[in-house]
Amino acid sequence: METLRLDSLKRVTELPSFRSLERLRSAVVVGLSVRDLTSVSEAPSLAELIFIGRRGLSPDVALPFVRHPSLRKATFSLGDERKDRRVREMLALPPVFEA
Repeated sequence: METLRLDSLKRVTELPSFRSLERLRSAVVVGLSVRDLTSVSEAPSLAELIFIGRRGLSPDVALPFVRHPSLRKATFSLGDERKDRRVREMLALPPVFEA
């Protein structure tokens, strides 16, 4: 699998490790109640990530992707422009798209 989309799974609060998804290049995570994305960051070939989170999440949700070895583009939308800007500063990566 090279692309994974998880969308509107409001009851999902945790995700399993993506470590074994060696071919995963792109992930889209939308509307989940996940506060820790460490498991997603374990995907060894992840190049693009889109995360559209629920309001109230901290920019710290992006910490597992700071200096990620293969991540080349990322778009995070946390529902607050200040928080989104902070994530862009932390990651210093071009967006997949402008949120």
